[in-house]
Amino acid sequence: MTPEWLAAIASIGTFVVIAATAVAALVQLRHMRSSNQIAALNELRETIESEYFRSSAEFVHKSLPDLLNDNLIRHQIAAGTRIPAIKELTPAATMADFFEQCGMFIKHGIIEPRLFCDLWSYNVLICWEAIAPLVINLRTIHDQPALWENFEYLVTISKAWHDQHPDGNYPTRATREVMPALWPEVTAAVSKRDDAANITG
Repeated sequence: MTPEWLAAIASIGTFVVIAATAVAALVQLRHMRSSNQIAALNELRETIESEYFRSSAEFVHKSLPDLLNDNLIRHQIAAGTRIPAIKELTPAATMADFFEQCGMFIKHGIIEPRLFCDLWSYNVLICWEAIAPLVINLRTIHDQPALWENFEYLVTISKAWHDQHPDGNYPTRATREVMPALWPEVTAAVSKRDDAANITG
């Protein structure tokens, strides 16, 4: 075998080794990314399931709209009082800060949007609906247009996901369970709702 052939075989062997190393590195990076994503999702899940988070969410949904119509709270915000100094708004800030972090994770590719949205997009949207009036007024009075911008980004992602999956994200080819019959009370309530919609429509 000529030296040229030996050199060619050696080059091919080197290329194979380099290619195999590159593939192994890519596989390892993919596993690392999956591990990081699982760790981040677990951290978020633990927070969402905590008692403090749940009580904060309940406050935002049930009490915040009325609180933001309170003249004292509005005057404090208009006077430039920072959120940490308004203790009544601490649960709302907690929720906004949490979803700000979630939006940052998605923006930087730590968590895939489809995974997050499949789990928690509804929570994001109903929370934003209650907090948005606070966000716009705080941004304006403090001249901070970037305040909770990752939360806002998360909302746009969640809305897009819901637009793509208006009836949920159940796998297309999977069979559905046979459900039990509706309660008569629910059937009557749905009929009443539909009749009212037909009248107003």
